[in-house]
Amino acid sequence: ANSDSIDILLGNGNENCVVAGNGWQDYTDMVNWAASNDLSSSANYEYLSTLMDMENFATYTAAEIVVGNTDTGNIKYWRSSETDHKWRWLFYDFCWAMNRNDNNPDTTTVGYRRDFFTRYFHPDGQGAGRATNNQLVRALLNNATFRQLFLEKVALMLNEVYTPEKILAKVDELQNN
Repeated sequence: ANSDSIDILLGNGNENCVVAGNGWQDYTDMVNWAASNDLSSSANYEYLSTLMDMENFATYTAAEIVVGNTDTGNIKYWRSSETDHKWRWLFYDFCWAMNRNDNNPDTTTVGYRRDFFTRYFHPDGQGAGRATNNQLVRALLNNATFRQLFLEKVALMLNEVYTPEKILAKVDELQNN
């Protein structure tokens, strides 16, 4: 691939988080457009679907929530003009996932008891200090097609990808190393 054809952003999509290319303004414009338009409208959802890979985003979001990543501001996403030029998210930096800090009495935000759905969709933002913008996913959940896709990805993560058996087997494997 031609390196000039790729935009890679990390973090919250601001100008200071450009790894390659110059797509930060397009990404920011897309998020702002999604937040200010009714995505329950099929036409608006279809338009947004021309800018981002909905299945990839639903999978990424479901995985972030199911593993309980509390540092969701560590995001990497990209697009390439050599493909369909849609934004896609990369799995990156899950070091604060499955974190069991039980020192805080707030059972919605601490350790294995955490309510990650509430944390992820909080109106003020998500992640550490609620510093990560979540307008895009919150706007998309107003659309029945995306909501169904997202719920299917959550079910996939819970029932196939991150089952207790698979997680415990991986922990045992790593511990044996």
